[in-house]
Amino acid sequence: MLERLTHNFRLLLRAFGGAVCPLCAAREALERDEIARIRAQAGTSAALCGKHLEAYLAEAGDRVSQAWRTCKALEAVWSAGAPGCRICARLGAAETGLVHSIRRVDAGMRFRKALETAPLFCREHECLIVAGEIPENFAEVQRAKLRSLRDARAQAALCNSDEVKPLISSALAYLGQPAPGRALPDYHDNPVESANAECHIFEAWDNEQQLQHLGDLEAEAASLRYRNAVLSEENRRLKLAHAASEATRRDLEKDRAELLAAKDEIDAGSIKR
Repeated sequence: MLERLTHNFRLLLRAFGGAVCPLCAAREALERDEIARIRAQAGTSAALCGKHLEAYLAEAGDRVSQAWRTCKALEAVWSAGAPGCRICARLGAAETGLVHSIRRVDAGMRFRKALETAPLFCREHECLIVAGEIPENFAEVQRAKLRSLRDARAQAALCNSDEVKPLISSALAYLGQPAPGRALPDYHDNPVESANAECHIFEAWDNEQQLQHLGDLEAEAASLRYRNAVLSEENRRLKLAHAASEATRRDLEKDRAELLAAKDEIDAGSIKR
């Protein structure tokens, strides 16, 4: 169980670099993994809901194969005695574990900084995370992001800018689909052991992010140094060209003066004659 929790927590942290609710992204990744796992166990049957059965059948081949797999899924539901879905159950457990993970690491300032750079969590997952005990850092960061989204939308509406539609899309993604009365199922783990594992995983992930940021800064600095060298060489060439141009100008001015003097002498000689 701890191994699965740490795997899921790594998925969540990787989703911090995405563009959608990190819990939604982690859930979708786990959903794809579960469907792929059931496909790999072609000889077994699993109780599935309509949504996950449809996804499972998407790569089942011809209609005959799809029909047989549908029959096996129905038999699995009947034998289980309840219309439960294996994938939904595992996703629910994983989602619950991740909510507890967020609550456990919420007090860390480094985690707050990570939340500030992560995408906005959707309303459904926000409600699950803050239900009961409220993780202060998470709640404050969410409120700040929502205020920023509201203010940006209002400003875009006043200016009638191109940002209106993307901001509306962000608001729709946050609001999501209604899920009235949804609550976390019971979840049992070793809080101390889980907290230690999560803190270790988060610190390792955060260190990777810092190293990546440092690498990006070093690459940018190297690019700036190269650009500076190129500009310095261009400046040196421009100075040489300017000096050559000035020398040419002075020579032309000298030649012009000499020609004018010669013309004056010729004109003076003509007058004397």
